[in-house]
Amino acid sequence: MCIGGTESECSHNQYEDPDVATGAAAGEGVPVERLVGFRWDESAKTYVQIPFQVDELAVRYTGDALDIGFNANYLLEILRYIPTDEVRLTFKAPERAATLEPEGWADPSSYLCLVMPLRLLD
Repeated sequence: MCIGGTESECSHNQYEDPDVATGAAAGEGVPVERLVGFRWDESAKTYVQIPFQVDELAVRYTGDALDIGFNANYLLEILRYIPTDEVRLTFKAPERAATLEPEGWADPSSYLCLVMPLRLLD
């Protein structure tokens, strides 16, 4: 059963037109060549660089501009279980943890998730 109502009313089970900004309204974003990912190699006892996919998503954002990256698998895992269609992602600096919580839910603090950002190299 969908938290948002009956199965036929649930927006999780159907396609919805995206509400996105395009062109200049979407902004510049981070150049892909600046993103670097690493994983721990247990046998070598060191971090090794790995490739990763870059996805962009239009959002409503207030505050100063900043470059920040997250592991997409971690975000997808959190979003898979968030009980609302929209989430609030709160962060203060690119090197500090961010929080995700359901937007428009009666008690958003009862479903609070913490995610660490990736380090972006200059």
